Amino acid sequence: MDQQRRQPNDAAPGAPDRDLVALLLRLAGPRPEVPVERARRVKQAVQEHWAGQVRTRRRRRLGWSSAALTAAAAAALWSLGPSRLADRPAAPLATVASVTGPLVAVHSNGDRLPVGAPLYPGAVLQTGPDARAALALSGGRSMRLDHGTRLALDSPASIVLHAGAVYLDSGGRPGQRAVFEVRTDRGAARELGTQFEVRIEAEALRVRVREGAVELARDQPVRVEAGSELRVDADGRISRSALSPHDPSWQWVLEAAPPFELEGHSLGAFLAWVGRETGWRIRFTDRELGARVAAIELHGSIAGLTPDQTPAAVLPTCGLSHRLLDGVLRIDSR
Repeated sequence: MDQQRRQPNDAAPGAPDRDLVALLLRLAGPRPEVPVERARRVKQAVQEHWAGQVRTRRRRRLGWSSAALTAAAAAALWSLGPSRLADRPAAPLATVASVTGPLVAVHSNGDRLPVGAPLYPGAVLQTGPDARAALALSGGRSMRLDHGTRLALDSPASIVLHAGAVYLDSGGRPGQRAVFEVRTDRGAARELGTQFEVRIEAEALRVRVREGAVELARDQPVRVEAGSELRVDADGRISRSALSPHDPSWQWVLEAAPPFELEGHSLGAFLAWVGRETGWRIRFTDRELGARVAAIELHGSIAGLTPDQTPAAVLPTCGLSHRLLDGVLRIDSR
């Protein structure tokens, strides 16, 4: 096959343009060198611009890191939930002071509550059929729960009793103005600095007052004085009866009482505790003996004993004897 001879003007595309540019550069001759000072200024300006760009990028990275940390912290706080951040109280309403048998928080996993467990508003507590418990309330009161009791801690000044019985002791503080309320579906019992029991029975609500007074809030408020019992039947009928502060029906309160810390306390403090827990009046056979008890320091432990059992364990170690007659505990030197 015949091949055509390539002519000079048949060069590759763009070749004439390159040749023309080369010719012009040769005709122009070499370019003069850039002055040293001008080169230095240009180099410095380029370096400063580069350093500024580096600083800007670092600030942006730090900004994103801070934003990421803030977002992570917000996510962690949100995971706690509103109830843990805003609704959790600064202090518990009560702590478990003593317990025999199972005491459980109904809305928990069913674990038994140990001594010292804190209890917050809304906690629903229940004792088993053979269990009793004592709570130390935040205001200084003591509360006891009998067998088969179910209640809800509502506020520092009130509980809701659903079943069973509770006993409240204000601590014997005279002139106490704060009122504690035990609410039931048959009325609310408001204490006025006292010791009292509220019990829900199958067909009645019963209020017993050991010391002070209680007002039962109904359409017409009913006042219950110390040494008496008020019973409200299901049909609303009310009946009253007398009840001694040391009546055997208070025995369950003694069995639920937290133990007295004997070690390092005085005999006087111990006897004051015995009198308050049992309802007994404490009497000494002579005035000098009564003055000495505050100086007698006790040692040991009475754990496992009910308050009415402790005088027989403690007084003989102090060289004292005692006898109980009609609710009066008389103490004498041996």
